[in-house]
Amino acid sequence: MDDDDDWNPCKAAGVCLMLFANCCEDDIVPHVIPFVQNNIKHADWKFRDAAVMAFGCIMEGPEPKTMRPLAENALPTLISLMSDENVVVRDTTAWALGRICEVVSDAALNPAYLPQLLMALANALDAEPRVASNACWALSSLAEAAYENAAENRTDDAREPETYVLSTFFGPIVNKLLATTDRNDGGQANLRPAAYEALMELIKNSPRDCYDTVQRTTVVILKRLETVLVMENQNNPTDRNQFNELQSSLCATLQSVLRKGK
Repeated sequence: MDDDDDWNPCKAAGVCLMLFANCCEDDIVPHVIPFVQNNIKHADWKFRDAAVMAFGCIMEGPEPKTMRPLAENALPTLISLMSDENVVVRDTTAWALGRICEVVSDAALNPAYLPQLLMALANALDAEPRVASNACWALSSLAEAAYENAAENRTDDAREPETYVLSTFFGPIVNKLLATTDRNDGGQANLRPAAYEALMELIKNSPRDCYDTVQRTTVVILKRLETVLVMENQNNPTDRNQFNELQSSLCATLQSVLRKGK
């Protein structure tokens, strides 16, 4: 797994395990969890990585009610592994947390773990591009899940929820994502598009008490778009494909803001 783009036995095994989980559902859990428990703190990073990969692979397939307590119990360990000495373990852990945020979101939104989870994901935005890209995906899924949870549980007839569990963290996360989109290595591991996608999801899934941050973000995006258009008029983009990708991401983010303002 040293090269993120290479197809190898580890990735092939992960895909097989995902397919087994979808076919066997709850029946796969007792066969995988002992392996995870025995190896997730192993001294050899390859065993830690395999345990995290196996756990992430079985998130989808079994019933959410089966996986939620397992995910909640695993979150402290997974959060600690986001600081692992090995980049492969950190990368796989960020991916596994993304799987939890997407598939077993109730576990990720548990107030007992949410602040630590958000801190780990925010810190990961400064990590290697492959790790940061997975952290962006996890934040995207978390924002969507938090908004849906707030919308389902609101007590008034308003079109938008007044607040949600991410409101306290919304501004700092948005600022961190904006900084991530500006990273010099944002062209690696699909990081820049992933960061803009996460930014769009946060804006799209924002309650009313986060609108001030959304408005400030609009100004930033407009200024960036203006800069890009000036570069285009000067016919001086350093990389045409990267230039077009940036313009597309900025316009898509602006569309999310405009839809939110309706």
